[in-house]
Amino acid sequence: MNDCSRFLVLTTIILLYYCFSFSFALDVSYDEKALTIDGERKIIISGSIHYPRSTPEMWPSLIKKAKEGGLNAIETYVFWNAHEPIYRQYDFSENLDLVRFIRAIHDEGLYAILRIGPYVCAEWNYGGFPVWLHNIPGIAFRTNNEVYENEMKNFTTLIVDMVRDEGLFASKGGPIILAQYHGGTNFGRVSGGPYIATTYDYDAPLDEYGNLNQPKWGHLKQLHLLIRSMEDILTHAVIRNVEYGNMMTNYGDHFDEIKNGIHGPVKLMGDNNQVKDLQNSTWTYKVGIHGIDKKKLYMRENRYNRKWELENLPTDRMFVWYQTTFMAPMGDDPVVLDLLGLGKGIAWVNGHNIGRYWPSFFADDNGCDYKCDYRGTYSNSKCLSGCNQSSQRWYHVPRSFLQDDDNLLVLFEEFGGNPANLKIQTVTVGTICANAYEGNKLELSCQGGTISEIKFASYGNPRGSCGSFERGTCESPNTTTIIENACVGKESCVIDASEFTFPNNCKLVGQRLAVEAIC
Repeated sequence: MNDCSRFLVLTTIILLYYCFSFSFALDVSYDEKALTIDGERKIIISGSIHYPRSTPEMWPSLIKKAKEGGLNAIETYVFWNAHEPIYRQYDFSENLDLVRFIRAIHDEGLYAILRIGPYVCAEWNYGGFPVWLHNIPGIAFRTNNEVYENEMKNFTTLIVDMVRDEGLFASKGGPIILAQYHGGTNFGRVSGGPYIATTYDYDAPLDEYGNLNQPKWGHLKQLHLLIRSMEDILTHAVIRNVEYGNMMTNYGDHFDEIKNGIHGPVKLMGDNNQVKDLQNSTWTYKVGIHGIDKKKLYMRENRYNRKWELENLPTDRMFVWYQTTFMAPMGDDPVVLDLLGLGKGIAWVNGHNIGRYWPSFFADDNGCDYKCDYRGTYSNSKCLSGCNQSSQRWYHVPRSFLQDDDNLLVLFEEFGGNPANLKIQTVTVGTICANAYEGNKLELSCQGGTISEIKFASYGNPRGSCGSFERGTCESPNTTTIIENACVGKESCVIDASEFTFPNNCKLVGQRLAVEAIC
């Protein structure tokens, strides 16, 4: 194997362990059919939970819900620029405590898959590379470059040694199935997808706050359990290929019509009908010669050391600092800041940078569908939502950032806005939905709350999706009553979707149970 080939070997490390002591090393290998763990073929159903995008206090709940959803492994990147922001100065504190995260996975009896990188993903700042790496003389990224390879080796060796010293490392690696399971929040000034938003939700089975995203979570749970129930068959069956020769292929009209990427020029629409073409522009962020972090105006211990001025609340002024205090909402529900009315800037709570905000960035008010219908030829204009709404209005404040007494909120407003309408709110599971086809089970859960009302229930051929269910041409007449008796007043319930539970005369093939409930 030449140097180039050796370099291109993936640096992904698979860290696998089960319900044994940390010092127990598993024999992880693979054959032509599957990964093998201690000689047994295994199907690994993994989901990603990126530890820097949540807090250590959230990790146990996220991992537990992932396990309940049918996963047997959690995978994560290891973010080089987060752990080594300054050359040879490492940070594994708070939500960067990698070992604590892996042990939380172990506590639920799951496997862990560690993806060291060093390049992690294009959505993360600089692909996960620390900025100082760019300034090393003679370096060239992601190629057969000795300077780059030496720096990469230093970081990956650090992580591998850390894992081994903690007794968490299995020495072999291999290909895996990956799927995003919890997105989370891009705290601070890190990015992840659209630069205008801090949320990294992407309609994952667990939402930004760690709540179940129904009915997706329930559907995937059933799928995962079904796949794992056939593990022996899928990993031991003999596959035979049959050659049928050359045949005509029908791609359909849509093959040449699907559009990808940006479909036209990018323009900034300003006041007085001013238009700026941004096709060749560079986005910059100017914070002064010392930067925002130098004075740390957002830190509680410095709040009285700065010359804050008390005056009538300034509104619609650029580059203004605001500060206020608030009491943490009671209960355990996730906390958010409602920043509608502000322009663009950065927010801190008790010194924690919860990220940039940009609620003044509104989507176009045209093109949204009243009823979503993907049938027919695909078009990226189908099923649009959020027209004439803010890019993001609610910004996550993890409860671990809050204190029992006064909490300090500091805003740095760049564009100008009005903070008078700022609100501290909580996120509650208000409406839950679920679907189940005949022969399956339907699950409803209010995650600590109580099911108070059944808003919609139909067993037969209901149409639509959550929030817009409609009755079909035939249904069981007592569906709502049966669901109410089984679920109302309870935190969760499970119902068989069958004609035995919901008698009817529909004589339909593949009947479906659709339920929407209020917590």
